[in-house]
Amino acid sequence: MQKTFECSSANCQAGIARRDITPPVGIYNRCWGAALYDTATGVHHPFTATALAMSDFNGGSPLVILTLDLCWFEYEENEEFLSTVTEQTGIGRDQLIVSLGHSHAGCNLSANIKDKEGGEMIGPFFEHVIAQSIDAIKEAMGSQEDVWFTADYGNCNLATNRNYNDTEFGEMICGFNPEGSVDNTLALVRITNSSGEIVAHIINYGCHPTTLGPENRLLSPDYISAARGIMERDFGGLCMFMISPCGDTGPREGFVA
Repeated sequence: MQKTFECSSANCQAGIARRDITPPVGIYNRCWGAALYDTATGVHHPFTATALAMSDFNGGSPLVILTLDLCWFEYEENEEFLSTVTEQTGIGRDQLIVSLGHSHAGCNLSANIKDKEGGEMIGPFFEHVIAQSIDAIKEAMGSQEDVWFTADYGNCNLATNRNYNDTEFGEMICGFNPEGSVDNTLALVRITNSSGEIVAHIINYGCHPTTLGPENRLLSPDYISAARGIMERDFGGLCMFMISPCGDTGPREGFVA
C-alpha cells in the first residue's frame, strides 16, 4: 500500500522583505580576541536585514522575525534598536523576534569603542542598520499574502565540537574535539503562496560562524550567506537563517583565511 508522508504545515498571512546592511570597509571589526586585525579591507559577501511578518486571517497584529547579519548588541545599543524599531513600525516588543547571525567576520557595534581605528564609522552604521530594519519590516507587513508554512527536520554535519581538552597544556582550548558530540539538527521551513510559488525559507541551525578565521580581513556573514545563496539560487524566494545555540560548536573546516 502506498503511503504519503506529510510535513507539519500551517496557513496564514505573511510577507517578507530584505535590505542591504553591508558595513563600510575600514570600520572597526574586531569581534573576537583571536583576530589579527582591527579593520577589514574588503567585503566577502554582503550583509542583509531580512524581515518576515506573519498574521492570522482576522486582521490581528503581526508577529515579525528580523534576521540581521550582525555579531551582537551591547545593552545600550539593544535598547535603542528595539525602542526605535518598535516605535517606528507600530509593533510591540513581544511581537518582534530579532536573530543575529553572530559572524566573527562582521563588525563590532559597541559605542564604547568609537575611539578605536575605524570606530568613528560605528555610530552612522548603527543608525543605517536601524533605518534599513524599519524599512524592511514595514515592507514585509505591507506585502502580506495568503501563504502555507511547511516544516521539517534534517541533519547537517557542518558543526563539530570545538571544546578540546589539551592534556599536554592542561587546559581547554577552542579547537576541534574528535570525541565531542554536537546537535546537528537542521530545521527548515518552506513558505509558499497560493499559486505554489516559493516565497521564502527559514533555516535554523547551530554552528559558530567562524569559517573565516583570525587572518581574514574581509567582512562576511560567513557560511550563513553561502547557505542562503544556495537556497535562493536553487529554490527561489528569500532565505532567512536563524542560528541555534552554538557555544561549543564550530565549522568542520574553520579558522581559515
